[in-house]
Amino acid sequence: MGLKIVRGGFGHPYKNRTIFIFIIFLINIIFSPLLLADNFTKYTVEEEYFLTDKNIENDGISDKINNVLDDLDESTLRNYLDTITNTFKGRVTGTKTCHDMGQWIFNELNKLSALDVRKHYWISRGNVYHKFRRYSGKNIIADIQGTSEDTRVIVFSAHYDVGSRNSPGALDNGAGVAALLTIAQVLSSYEFETTIRFIAFSGEEQGLLGSYAYAKQVYEDNEHIIGVINADVIGNNTNANLGNYHSLRCFSTYPMNWIIEVMNQTCTNYNINLIVNHFTYYGNSDDKSFDDYGFPAMQLFQSGNGMESYYGTEHDKISLINMSYLFEVTKCIAASLAVLLDMKHTSIEITKPLENNIYGDLFDLIPLSKGKTFFIGTPHVTTVVINESVQIKNVTFSLLKGKNEVRREEDEQVKIASYIDYQPPFEWFVEESCFGWYTIRAEVYDELNNSYADEMEVFIIR
Repeated sequence: MGLKIVRGGFGHPYKNRTIFIFIIFLINIIFSPLLLADNFTKYTVEEEYFLTDKNIENDGISDKINNVLDDLDESTLRNYLDTITNTFKGRVTGTKTCHDMGQWIFNELNKLSALDVRKHYWISRGNVYHKFRRYSGKNIIADIQGTSEDTRVIVFSAHYDVGSRNSPGALDNGAGVAALLTIAQVLSSYEFETTIRFIAFSGEEQGLLGSYAYAKQVYEDNEHIIGVINADVIGNNTNANLGNYHSLRCFSTYPMNWIIEVMNQTCTNYNINLIVNHFTYYGNSDDKSFDDYGFPAMQLFQSGNGMESYYGTEHDKISLINMSYLFEVTKCIAASLAVLLDMKHTSIEITKPLENNIYGDLFDLIPLSKGKTFFIGTPHVTTVVINESVQIKNVTFSLLKGKNEVRREEDEQVKIASYIDYQPPFEWFVEESCFGWYTIRAEVYDELNNSYADEMEVFIIR
């Protein structure tokens, strides 16, 4: 599902805006090579430096993680799910039932004294189904503030609305909300170095409305969200077990690879009966809103097919839930979050280009609506690296052909250009001739042989 917001662009009529952009394009084509000639001599493309062995810091089995797992209770998970499906059936965004469920989630989280709980109200005019309809709702947000001075945040989210007024919404997405509430209850008893943010979104079934409004706000507020784990349909495994293991599908782009590795290593270390399998980016749930604004994000989705016809219908009942499977998924998420929140690691963010703007060599930027970034001329890529007393080896920049969700597998990625910068400020001028959609990737390598990436989609005309 996508979101189309009906708005007036730059404040010009559509025809005038088109002429205006075309004129800027012509000016850049004519004059930008002269203006940027000095910059071209400053940067050269070097042979790329790869680290093949990813080192996930592992100090052995942690008593803290074992305690988190011991504190998780399957009956608590089941009780939350019973309440969601029985009390809040038909919780379509905009209805009283959806409003009441949002308030119930707020009250449940607010019982936990360690959480900073608040409501985020949103309004959207137009979506993929009704271009002129007004939608509104609220997201429920709760933070466990990190103990360090680090400003980075990890998000765990699930949407609480359903697609029709007769749906109990057990699989889609009562299971995800029940897991979120259960994990929040347990983790609130512990302290972590990094802030964890729990978010229950509304408006997902109408086109990711609530999550888009929130992702836009935190992007404009320059918040350092280093990973979004979004649980949507996690309650049943219709596939046969892989040996003694259940599988959980993860849809994400390249920058989330390190978190997937942590999740699988955590399952191995703590005997959690689950394998997290990485699949092609799906982009059909609230994680997509964050990805559109450049935040690394993933969707966790149950393994197997054949239940799609139940989603959003009266048949999406609690009888479809495999509680033992859902509990394993909940354990995987809780333990992985606990590991991630105390990990010392480096992160990188692309600070220019900004998402949803037009750039050119002769002007700074022109704001656009959702999901599109254009560069007319020579792209200048800048980054910020955040680390915790770890020596940085380099930042490797890559220009890949196509959007990130179009590139299916690692061996299908067509690399157009690359550059390595060994000293801050880590930046790159892209000198190659380009026309079309590209993915710009910046990947930082540290002295522990770990690498962390950020990437964004840009339409480049050069």
